[in-house]
Amino acid sequence: METKNSDTLFNWRREVVTNGVGVFNPSTAVSAKGAIITNADGEELIDFVGGIGVLNSGHCPEPVVKAIQEQAAKLIHTCFNVATYSVYMELADELISLVCISPQCVLPWHILNVILTKIIYKFNQSCVA
Repeated sequence: METKNSDTLFNWRREVVTNGVGVFNPSTAVSAKGAIITNADGEELIDFVGGIGVLNSGHCPEPVVKAIQEQAAKLIHTCFNVATYSVYMELADELISLVCISPQCVLPWHILNVILTKIIYKFNQSCVA
């Protein structure tokens, strides 16, 4: 029986990824567009789950890809504690506007603040697994 590329990926995963990162669906992905994922064996699958962040827009929507490319050409990331940059505040302003949507907003603007962070609970889970 021929070894599939997906089998190779899963074997590699078992070697290098902790058991704290579960497998909800035994599939692989090498590319995706819209609702279609192409796995490591070249098979196309319909993504009924929708990865975090792609559920509403599908995989690789052109406007999102273009915005990422434009931003990456300017600045990918720097620690905001080290260097302040406008994109951070622009996103903070947008998030605040979503919270305070009416002119009679009961939350004064001066007490609304935003922090952008990444939750790393998966790392913590893996450390105790």
